[in-house]
Amino acid sequence: MAATTINLPLYRVLTDLNVPEERAREAAEASVPDLSALATKADLDTRFAAFEERMSAQSKSLEDRLGRMIAERTDAQTKWIAAIAASTIIILLSSSAFLWPPTRYAAPPPPAPAVGTSQH
Repeated sequence: MAATTINLPLYRVLTDLNVPEERAREAAEASVPDLSALATKADLDTRFAAFEERMSAQSKSLEDRLGRMIAERTDAQTKWIAAIAASTIIILLSSSAFLWPPTRYAAPPPPAPAVGTSQH
């Protein structure tokens, strides 16, 4: 036999008013709301623990993805800066060959022999 919940004060009032017992029981049972859809504290605790676990896993995944993204961007920026630095050095060295040719600091040519009259 299944246990049912009834509104006992209502049942007593109805039976005192000489309502047949079967009808009083039906009315008292119908007046109790269905509480099966309500969550208990244990249900909420279980759901909250599952939520925290899922958020922790997602947070870890997000941290990993963010770390990889930062590493990739840093690597790309480092390569870009190195390429700019190398290009700058190459441009400076190649332009210096035109602006300051290597002969600029060469030793002066030897003096020309003196032109003189021969004494014969």
